[in-house]
Formats: sequence, structure tokens, C-alpha cells
Amino acid sequence: MTDVAAGARSSKGRTRFTPRAALLVLVLVALLVYLAVPVKAYLAERSHVGQLQQQTQVLQRQNVALRGDLVRGRAQGRRWGIQPRRVLMSR
Repeated sequence: MTDVAAGARSSKGRTRFTPRAALLVLVLVALLVYLAVPVKAYLAERSHVGQLQQQTQVLQRQNVALRGDLVRGRAQGRRWGIQPRRVLMSR
């Protein structure tokens, strides 16, 4: 081994961290901690959007079913001679 390589190793054969390497590790850990919160929020929002999309599909299917019920009810009412009337909705 060269003197430089021998100086970089301790007596137990372990590699020492240079100050530059320690600073790099510190910066990388700080970046990971800094980015953890936005990534967690992003994943939570993505999950929420997926749930809302599923809920929208369920509501659309229910809407189609209710419109079908309404059409069938009106048709049945006409068969019995009942004229549909308009109901004014007031707030």
C-alpha cells in the first residue's frame, strides 16, 4: 500500500470519512429530510384524487340509474293518464 492509502485507513482496517465525504453525507441526509414532507403530501393527494375519481364513478352510475327510474315512472304515469307537472323549487 502507498503511504496515502495507508494513512486513509485506521489500525483496524476501516476507512475513515474525510471531512468532504462527511459533509456530502450530511447534505444528502438533509435533502432527504427536506423532501420527505412534500413527497408524503404528494402521495396523500394522489391517493385522495383516486378516491374522488372512484366516488365520481359511483355517483355517475347512480345518476344514470335514477334517471332511468324517472323515465320509467313518467312513462308509467302516462299510461294511467297522469299528466306530469312541474314543481318549482324555491330556496
